[in-house]
Amino acid sequence: MQASLARPTSTGPSTAQRTLSPSMSAAATRAGRAGTVVPTRTPTGRIVTPSGTARPRSEATDDLFNCGDFPSQASAQLFLRRYPTDPSRLDPDDDGVACESNRAPRDTTPVARG
Repeated sequence: MQASLARPTSTGPSTAQRTLSPSMSAAATRAGRAGTVVPTRTPTGRIVTPSGTARPRSEATDDLFNCGDFPSQASAQLFLRRYPTDPSRLDPDDDGVACESNRAPRDTTPVARG
C-alpha cells in the first residue's frame, strides 16, 4: 500500500504577501510576483550584488570614508590597521594614527606604513 503525501493548501494571502505593504503587495501582484518579499536589508550586514554586475573595488584608489564616518578615533584606527595603505586618507600627516581629532575611545599606537 502506498502512503499518500499530504500537501498544504492555501486559503489566504501568503506570509510574504502579509509582510508587504498594501501598495507593494499590489505592485508585486501586477508584476506577476505575488508573494515575493522585497528585501530592505541583508540580515548579515553584507551588501549582496548579483554576480557579473559589480566591478571590483581597488583598495589603493578608493576614498570611501572620512573621519566623521567613524564613531571614535579607535574605530578609525582599526580601519587604518586593516587598510594600511590608507585609501580613505584618514592619516594625512602619515604618522600612523588615524583621525586624531575624533572622540574617545582612542588607539594611538601607530600603524606601520610601508
